[in-house]
Formats: sequence, C-alpha cells, structure tokens
Amino acid sequence: MSAIHILAAAALLGGASAPAGDQQALMVRIEARVVMPRGADPIAGYRRTYAWDPHAPPGSRVLAVYMRTDANWVGRFWVAVDELPVVMDGGCGIVTLAYDVADDRVEQIGCNGLA
Repeated sequence: MSAIHILAAAALLGGASAPAGDQQALMVRIEARVVMPRGADPIAGYRRTYAWDPHAPPGSRVLAVYMRTDANWVGRFWVAVDELPVVMDGGCGIVTLAYDVADDRVEQIGCNGLA
C-alpha cells in the first residue's frame, strides 16, 4: 500500500484530518504534480494553503489556494477548510486547485478572474 493510500485510509478512519507528518508529505506530493497555469509565477513565489474538501469522501480530495506574495510569506500550510483564503479576483496572483488523493493527480488548477 502506497503512502498516499495509507494517508487516505487514515483520513477515512480518523475523520477529515491526518497526522501532521502525513499532511506535509501530501503537500509535497501535490506540489510535485502541479503545473502552474499560463501567466502564473513559479510555485515558490506563492503562499500555499491546503485543506480537505468537505464535499468529497473524507481523505479523498484536497483543495488548495496559492497566493502570490513576497519571500517573507511563502511556504505551505495545512488548515481547516473554513480557513482557506477566499479571494474573488486577483488573476494569476491567486491560483486554486483540486487534487484527487486516490488517483494522485491534480484535477483542476487555474488562475482567479479579474474584477
């Protein structure tokens, strides 16, 4: 059983969260799969925030919001879904994505629109 499948199983058995080390490994795994959208900066220039999708089976789907920022604020963070940043515009300064844990793939990724 792969680490991703173990993570999904742990999340299914233990609710919507997994141990912090597993979350760190999952964020690294997601970022290895990400191809930033046209017009976006390299991933290292974004503050990356991740959470479990509450509308999917527990442990099966991750939502993320990447916000372009200065070097003092970049990094990756796991939060509760209600703590994900909500931004309605921002163009490629804001990138959102959805990741399927079982299939180990980025399902959707895109820049926000502009107001």
